[in-house]
Amino acid sequence: MKKMNLLALIILSVAVLSLVITAVFFHFYTYNEEGGILGEWRTNESLLYLGTARHISAVCGILIILSIVLLFVSQDKLTRGQNIPGVLIVALSSIAIIGSLTSFYPCTEMMRMTGRPMRCYWTMKVLLGITGAISVSGVLMVLFNKSKEFINGLNTAIVMLSCLLLLMPARLTEGFCSTVMSCTEKYRPFTIMMGWFILIVSLINAFLLFKKTKMKILS
Repeated sequence: MKKMNLLALIILSVAVLSLVITAVFFHFYTYNEEGGILGEWRTNESLLYLGTARHISAVCGILIILSIVLLFVSQDKLTRGQNIPGVLIVALSSIAIIGSLTSFYPCTEMMRMTGRPMRCYWTMKVLLGITGAISVSGVLMVLFNKSKEFINGLNTAIVMLSCLLLLMPARLTEGFCSTVMSCTEKYRPFTIMMGWFILIVSLINAFLLFKKTKMKILS
């Protein structure tokens, strides 16, 4: 394995893992057991929107872009083509996480007034967990792109997770505000859109994998 290729994989793995940890576990440092904001973070808004989590997500985004560029530069055309589905899934799921932590976050009105999160915040935690699992699956697809059975299993899991990401804000829960607010105008449509993108990529990849398997059997 080329040194540049190895470096790209290490950067990609570390950046996605850091992003997932920030997305899934940031609330442990922001909210107490009752859901109230911890005193040290009780500012105009929570740590999620103005503090460490936002800065980490921006840095991780830059590192992911850098690693993807290095990954494509360091590999031949055949290996590069095998990595495209995994890279697309990592990129889309990372955009979903970074967008949720920066521009398309849920409502903050109740946080500012009472120091307690609104119900769309709890929905976001679940959706970030799902998106984090998709990101890690995408990284594993890139790392183990030569194992066809493993790739098939990961892609099937991504299809199911993307369906869950798509259906939760659309049909499965009522975890958003009932009136026109930030979560219904920005965060909900953004999550549904990213769910569709990830689902389409994973379905296309499933079709291509099935086609390759069928051709191999016939030959």
